[in-house]
Amino acid sequence: QPWLTRHSIGESVLRRERHGEFITYTWDGPAGPEDDPAAPPPDHPFGARFRAPGPLMVAVRCDFLPADSSAFQRQFDRFDQTSLSVSDVDQKAAIIATDFRQDRDGLTRILIGDRTLNQVQAGALTQRLLELETYRTFAMMGLTEANRQAPKVSIIETGLLGIAERMRASEGLEANRLLLDELTRLAADLEAGAAASAYRLGASRAYYLIVKQRLEALGEQPRDGHFTFTQFLTRRLAPAMRTCETLETRQANLSRKLARAT
Repeated sequence: QPWLTRHSIGESVLRRERHGEFITYTWDGPAGPEDDPAAPPPDHPFGARFRAPGPLMVAVRCDFLPADSSAFQRQFDRFDQTSLSVSDVDQKAAIIATDFRQDRDGLTRILIGDRTLNQVQAGALTQRLLELETYRTFAMMGLTEANRQAPKVSIIETGLLGIAERMRASEGLEANRLLLDELTRLAADLEAGAAASAYRLGASRAYYLIVKQRLEALGEQPRDGHFTFTQFLTRRLAPAMRTCETLETRQANLSRKLARAT
């Protein structure tokens, strides 16, 4: 199958793009009615009629409106003020805002207020914001795997400590053989867990790097009283990524300790 396909739907376009481990569907069409900013845009293909070949991981609605319009202000006022992030971008040619929360339709809403963007700038900014939400979600998947593997690593660490204590008093070939069997079992358990988590943790590192690159490309300028996208996401993502790194370090150190004990 081609990596990119486009389908015209009336005045709109649906784009399907294949990535490494997911597929994105992007609908580009007219905005919804100005008198109801929460209403879905007309003729969009998503919802009950849309059937994607796999679980839904990320859903984003990005509205592009004139920054000085009443429609923009109504959309802006709907955000949760406790997690609202707002920035000026492209040398104040636009304002971007989101609260990183899902609305009643399960969509993370992102709002772009256009001041003086040309078409190239508008397209690049919209693409960066859509990618930012996608990759930050996939980066967080590593935390789930790290939390799943952490108790297993703790059990192996405790088991190694017990074996080390018994090694100090063990005598005879049979006793040593039993200890070696236990060490081999612990090593096998550790390597199985490390192999199972290696891809997910490595992918999270790569996605986190993409998130940081997209944030740098935005060129945000803070607005008084609000977080920037970079400030908000750094506070959420950085601790999760450190947890993933810590688990990988524990696995590597424990593997070396098991080898020395053997």
